[in-house]
Amino acid sequence: MVLGVVAASLMAGAGLLYWQTAANQDAAIPAPPPPEPLSDTLPEAGAGAPAFGPAPPTPPEAPKASREEVRFNRYDRNRDELFPPPGNDGQSNQCVQSGGSGRQQSADI
Repeated sequence: MVLGVVAASLMAGAGLLYWQTAANQDAAIPAPPPPEPLSDTLPEAGAGAPAFGPAPPTPPEAPKASREEVRFNRYDRNRDELFPPPGNDGQSNQCVQSGGSGRQQSADI
């Protein structure tokens, strides 16, 4: 056990000695060059540049939702296709799920 303490002390001393000699060395990586100054003027167009370019493309439009989709989305705020049935104030654990066939299916939460 004493041998382990002596070995650990010698290793810690050697580490501190190496650490101190490495700290006194010059940096191996040189400092970066200073940044170029920025100008406050806008770039000028060339003599042959057109005054106006082509118009940018128009963004795509979303299709209009039907009255049924708007009404359904009003009740289904988080878009999980589950909403409480009419007259339910959230007291039950059952919700109605809209199926693809147009009929409503019951689903437990």
